[in-house]
Amino acid sequence: MDDASNVASIWTAVGATATVTSAATGVVVNLVNRWDRRRRAPEADWAYTIGGHEIAMHGGNEWERKDNGKYRLRGRFANCGDASAFRLTARAVHGTVRLETPSASRFGAANAHPWIAVLEPGESISFHALADPDAWADFRIELEWITSPTRLKKRVVWSLKPSEVIDRPVPAARPFAKAEEPGQQSNPQ
Repeated sequence: MDDASNVASIWTAVGATATVTSAATGVVVNLVNRWDRRRRAPEADWAYTIGGHEIAMHGGNEWERKDNGKYRLRGRFANCGDASAFRLTARAVHGTVRLETPSASRFGAANAHPWIAVLEPGESISFHALADPDAWADFRIELEWITSPTRLKKRVVWSLKPSEVIDRPVPAARPFAKAEEPGQQSNPQ
């Protein structure tokens, strides 16, 4: 009987080991599948164009000169990913930024938006930003959006630091300055 109980306990141990091994394998396979599904999940990604100049206003009233000396940046953000970006917002660190869409107006003014409901893959949106020259190295534009499924409210933030991709903006040429004749010198004031 002693041999029979040893054999039974061995088979009990083998059965318990098989059960634990099977459960552990199931957990590992489940974790790997979840990781792989998340890794392969569609997501928004961003491409951009950007350019800028320093605002140099001469004359005008105080309201028109309030941004004098700041850097004006314009460009476009394009969703080059394979997923939509929902509730897209933009914010700036050490400046201001706004998202813009073209106006149907014949005057060509852009419509500013605090947020965009959805930006599909392949679509783009214009932006206009003002940066403080003293904080140029720290100026940052951040895009924030919600991924799909939107009911989970998973927010993602993407950041662009213009000082890392373009040179410090220079003053724009005075568009209405009087052209000088050859041989004339300007009178510095």
